[in-house]
Amino acid sequence: MFQDDKCGIGWGRFVPMSPVNFGSFDGVKFTLNETMLDKEFHAVSNAGANFVRIFPADVWANYKSKKEVFQPYILTSRDKWDLSAFNAQYFPIMRRIFELANAVNMSVMFDLFDNCQFHGTYKKWSPWCNNVQGILRPEEKAADKHTKAWIAKCLTEFKSYDVVWSLGNEMVYSGFPNFVARVICPFIRAKKFAFKRLVVGADFSLTNSYQSDVLDAFINAGLPGYMAAIRPIHSCGGPCDPPDAKRPYGPILARALDVFKPSCVALVSDDAVYNGDSKCDVDARKRYRPSAATWGKMVTYTLARHPNSHFEHIPHGPDLNCHVETFKSISGAYRTKFGAYPKNRGKYPAA
Repeated sequence: MFQDDKCGIGWGRFVPMSPVNFGSFDGVKFTLNETMLDKEFHAVSNAGANFVRIFPADVWANYKSKKEVFQPYILTSRDKWDLSAFNAQYFPIMRRIFELANAVNMSVMFDLFDNCQFHGTYKKWSPWCNNVQGILRPEEKAADKHTKAWIAKCLTEFKSYDVVWSLGNEMVYSGFPNFVARVICPFIRAKKFAFKRLVVGADFSLTNSYQSDVLDAFINAGLPGYMAAIRPIHSCGGPCDPPDAKRPYGPILARALDVFKPSCVALVSDDAVYNGDSKCDVDARKRYRPSAATWGKMVTYTLARHPNSHFEHIPHGPDLNCHVETFKSISGAYRTKFGAYPKNRGKYPAA
């Protein structure tokens, strides 16, 4: 599990509950391909991963209508989702995904929200943008009743599993810190979330202060222990342009390691890296993630400068063996630093 090792090593699978990745949806019933998912979970855990990151739903598939999209909410006859009506099929299937991950000693990092789905055509398939309530984003004050209900429902449904909670993916939106103050802080105060297992959800970059603004919301709410919250750093592992020997894994990681205090908890991710050096982790649009070798070097580089770090690999290509090699490389760097492999390494051969 996430807490069993010196640092988290994550498989950012994002959307296992997808008609594209591990299931099928006929507009009425979603069928999860457990055999395929279990095979993948075994493979990455056996290579050293100790958590899998999961989004609530898939808005990125090539859909033609909302009836093809499986969401936590009921799609009404008005072709809009109802934020007051949960989909009865949704949580049993998601619980099964959590169960499969926990069975191979991987925690689930669950993103409650995601800013990326509000861009371009993706927002067409999001219930937070298309609903009978007329809400356009979850950070709106008018949405508070429904965001609180969603969070409470997830806490109840997933209480039996090992979960690391993420407030949301790349929530670099001006309304997010106020949303955290209004909606999230009361859950923390009620001890529903623990900071050491809470990802603040705002991407660190050189151009915004949203992550520090979220921490300010915790401070202003008088919540102790906020420095234990996990702070994600994306775009790590690609080269600078032009190349810079002092910043071998991109400008954002170098900058973060310069400014993060030792008590800050970093989550180093290759999300948003499209110019990496991998020959096998590439998508149909010819966007490349970092290679296994680069990942191993980046882990060594990071832990030497900021030992209080976790790591997350987000796949681009479908080659599972390619990703297994990446986790083996990360595990090798972990062993060099800490003297032993991550606890899952070699314990979960093919299902």
